[in-house]
Amino acid sequence: MSVALFEEHSAMLEAAEDFLAAVRRTPRIQMDELSRKRMRLSSLIRRHRTTEEEFIFGPLMRDGGFVRLPHLETVVQDLMLEKVKYSEHIRNWTPQAIERNWDGYVAACELRLRAFKKILFDEEAQIYQPVLGLKNIQMPRRA
Repeated sequence: MSVALFEEHSAMLEAAEDFLAAVRRTPRIQMDELSRKRMRLSSLIRRHRTTEEEFIFGPLMRDGGFVRLPHLETVVQDLMLEKVKYSEHIRNWTPQAIERNWDGYVAACELRLRAFKKILFDEEAQIYQPVLGLKNIQMPRRA
């Protein structure tokens, strides 16, 4: 069901905000707890990509969606660039790098959360609504 897309966005956002709150804590979060929170967020994102493929991107590609909705191609490309940046963030911020530069890691996580919120909002507003035909539904705006 396509409602799952929005529910998964909410769950991912909650997990991302929980993660950021944890890295801002004093005293610092233990690395094992940090790893668990990081894995939780990562697994939610992976699961969501499967849902998106089923309800959005699969049908979009099969049904010639980029022909019917040509603006989506640029939007999807921009979102893919943000997803690459997220992957680079995960790859670059190893446990050793985090330990060496905790403040830098917190700042990087804050930046990623702002970008993540934008991705979620842009997906809902610019992709999900047109693809799912939800033009008349008022979508919640995320800060």
